[in-house]
Amino acid sequence: TVFTDDGCPNLEDTVQVIVPTFLPLEITINSNLYITCPGDSVILLVTVTGGSGQPLIYTWTDGVNVFIGNNSIANPLVTTMYTVWVIDSCAKKSATSNFTVTVPHFSPLVMDVFSEDTLICIGSQANLWVSAIGGEGSYSYSWSNGSTDTSTQVSPRISTTYDVVITDGCRTQIETSVEVTVSAPVANFSFNYHSATEVQFYDLSTTNIVVYTWTFEHEISTEKDPLHNFSSGGSQDVWLLVEDEHTCLDSLMKTVKPVLLIYAPNSFSANGDRLNDTFKFTGDGVKSFHLLIYNRWGELLFETDKIDNGWDGTFKGKEVPAGVYVYKVRVESYQQTVVEEVGKVTLIK
Repeated sequence: TVFTDDGCPNLEDTVQVIVPTFLPLEITINSNLYITCPGDSVILLVTVTGGSGQPLIYTWTDGVNVFIGNNSIANPLVTTMYTVWVIDSCAKKSATSNFTVTVPHFSPLVMDVFSEDTLICIGSQANLWVSAIGGEGSYSYSWSNGSTDTSTQVSPRISTTYDVVITDGCRTQIETSVEVTVSAPVANFSFNYHSATEVQFYDLSTTNIVVYTWTFEHEISTEKDPLHNFSSGGSQDVWLLVEDEHTCLDSLMKTVKPVLLIYAPNSFSANGDRLNDTFKFTGDGVKSFHLLIYNRWGELLFETDKIDNGWDGTFKGKEVPAGVYVYKVRVESYQQTVVEEVGKVTLIK
């Protein structure tokens, strides 16, 4: 019955309020579980029955962190209990439960043994290796040269740093590096002819050379800059073997050839006093030689292929008269240089 304050007749009505009755709120949660590696993902999932059927509020906690909502993701690093509260604000009901995620504990992943920095001679190989302990226990290896084994053989031409990364089954990584120093001596030399057979050699080798071994014909010298007198003129093969402070070796062969030098007088006497009695050339570095001598009418008086042979001023066993004669000479050096020259020589009597 409703009464008004102005003295009007009272009005009266009846209202029925129906309050729904809901089933108890029940939740089903993950069973206790084990994960393989610390940090693996875990889905925080709960199934709800009963209640009003209206949107629910889900709150998870591990005692430190709070996760709001169903299907949340956690990444536990240690064994952890997860507790959930589910609230149905319409039904004024709530429920809670928990489950435990067991996380394995591994000792730290560390290098067990690994190669130390090393030195090799150029062209040689270095064996590099590594091993680990701790972690999950199954390891993979990745070397900077592409190898995936616990060891690798390398033969760098220059000093090189090799990196290796070890990864266990839980994706934990450690890495180290090995420096391979390459010692690469380089044999080299120059030379200077003092005469047709005497040659001064100069070492130009690098680096940190401590032993020299020269081979001339069938002779050996261990001097740094030897002076050698060959048994004959012409081209000669010379070997130099060097050894550096790390016992690394290098060798070099050069064919040494004398520089072409020739000389001829402009006159000779041919008077039998054994002084300047013949006209002949002298020189160094001569590989081949050809000399022709003519009189003023172009008649060939003398010819030779030997530089040591000289013209004695005769033709067919008879002395020729004093005067000017023409010569033509062709000389080839050991460097394949060819010199051809026409000149005059005066026979004095």
